[in-house]
Amino acid sequence: MTVSKLNARVLVTTFGLLVPIFSFAQAPVAPSAQAPPAAQPAIQAPAAPSKAAPDYPDPRTLMLGVFYFAAQPSTQPEIKGGSQATAYQDVSNLGKEKAGFGGEASYPITRTGTIYAEYFIDKGDGSQTTTVITSPFAQTYPAGTKITSSYNIQHGRVYLDDLLFPHFFPVRKFRLKSIWAFEYTKMSATFDTPGVASVVDSSGNTTLGTITGSHTTFLPEFGAAAEYAIAPHVLLRADAAGFGIPHSSEVWEANATVSWRVHNVEVVAGGKILHFKTTPNASDYLEGTVDGAFAGVRYHFNGLF
Repeated sequence: MTVSKLNARVLVTTFGLLVPIFSFAQAPVAPSAQAPPAAQPAIQAPAAPSKAAPDYPDPRTLMLGVFYFAAQPSTQPEIKGGSQATAYQDVSNLGKEKAGFGGEASYPITRTGTIYAEYFIDKGDGSQTTTVITSPFAQTYPAGTKITSSYNIQHGRVYLDDLLFPHFFPVRKFRLKSIWAFEYTKMSATFDTPGVASVVDSSGNTTLGTITGSHTTFLPEFGAAAEYAIAPHVLLRADAAGFGIPHSSEVWEANATVSWRVHNVEVVAGGKILHFKTTPNASDYLEGTVDGAFAGVRYHFNGLF
């Protein structure tokens, strides 16, 4: 065999081996079976935040109210001679109280504290015949003189009503509060001898006729209140506060109420008592106790606290 024939045979054999290898290399490879993707967990909506319970059953807002005060008819008050009196100046039983009216307002200033303001007027009148010579407001009425008397009592106070115990929120059904107040009480009295004109003697002293005078107290008050919610919108409350200066003026007062609130309107009723004494370090001073039942209505404004 010649070399040329041998070379030709090698080329044919090599070509025959390369053709199937090349064809196999070019054939598309079938994709291998893949496992299905793992199931994704369902996305859950975030839970709605729980609504916190309110501190108080009813919203605390600006409140305005009015009330009718049916004072108990007693024989108070009276005028007395003070430490600087130069004559007998006592006149007791100035007359029976009559019904009066009052107003109130409140506004919360902190989570626990509320500022209150209240004011009322009470009036009364009476008549009597003096048994001894007396000189109220430095005007003399001889014994046996028939005199009429009338008086006007004005009382107001501004106070902070603050949660004292227990100090938890929402507030408990029973809670105690502290009272920090400043009060104002003014009493005016008028004496007259109907149909008899005044007489001025040679010394300038006035006898008989009409005389008017007044005395005022300005004092702080400290006290406490107890509340019990017998239902979410029904509240029982009792409070007392007062202050006195030894051998000088004094004041104390107390209230007991039940109130029922429906939305913005609140109805309140209860009892009220006020005792006052102006300073005796004067020629005369006034002292009295006013008590009775009262009823009123309050309106609470929305969106202010």
